Amino acid sequence: MKFWQRFVRDEEGATTIEYCVVLFFIITACIAGITAVGGSSNGLWGKNSTQMGMYM
Repeated sequence: MKFWQRFVRDEEGATTIEYCVVLFFIITACIAGITAVGGSSNGLWGKNSTQMGMYM
């Protein structure tokens, strides 16, 4: 029972959860950005590959 009382009063757990939530949003934003850039650059590289194939 003392464990739960200490756990409820302790604020380090809340701080850890807050950092995890912030980290989750940062990672989600990075993945979204990489996906958006990756989709547009895929077309660019595919076009270059096709053109190089014509000359080889």
